[in-house]
Amino acid sequence: MPEQITRLIGFFLLILLGYFVVRPMVIPRSYGLYGRYRAAAVHELREREPRHIGNSACAECHEDTVESVAASRHASLSCESCHGVGQAHVESFGEAEMKRPELDDIPHFCGVCHHKRTGRPAAFPVVDIEEHMEGMTCTECHDPHAAEAM
Repeated sequence: MPEQITRLIGFFLLILLGYFVVRPMVIPRSYGLYGRYRAAAVHELREREPRHIGNSACAECHEDTVESVAASRHASLSCESCHGVGQAHVESFGEAEMKRPELDDIPHFCGVCHHKRTGRPAAFPVVDIEEHMEGMTCTECHDPHAAEAM
């Protein structure tokens, strides 16, 4: 048998050996049990401590703001939708800061939901941020916590 064929057969045997020996060491056992994902991930995620606290925890100190938002067009949003995860803030009794959008970033921040895009429902309030803003920020005219839009 020619030397090239022997090398080629050896190469393919090495690939097969790698597949059948190394693959089981690298891929978790639970991969593929219920489709193309790692089944144990569900159990691992369930064991994690939740970090989102919900509006009821916010209302303990910020009752007026939570009530105002509950009566506003943002009523369906959690405080954490805009201000980030609140567990550390609550556990530290307000010492840990919540996320607040930077003044320069407010148009982009509000634009995540309100920038005009194809596919938004017709009744959803959207604007062309650049055209609508004219050098201002959203909060100069709109209070995101207010019950009524300005």
